[in-house]
Amino acid sequence: MLRQAFNGDASGKLEVYEWFSRFKSGNMSTEDKPRPGSPSTGRNDENIAKIKRAIDEDRRKTIDKVSEETNLS
Repeated sequence: MLRQAFNGDASGKLEVYEWFSRFKSGNMSTEDKPRPGSPSTGRNDENIAKIKRAIDEDRRKTIDKVSEETNLS
């Protein structure tokens, strides 16, 4: 019902149940715990420079074209 009222911008029922469970056990954080594996972001100076160079070559490139040329999503 909330998703209908807020056009899909509301949290889902399972997410709300998970938060309730966390809060009930005393964990008041809404942030996810860190997970092992790849970093959550690929933002670093090297990747930023790659994107900047690709855009500087031709400012009319689409995001898809820049992503394809730099191998970054």
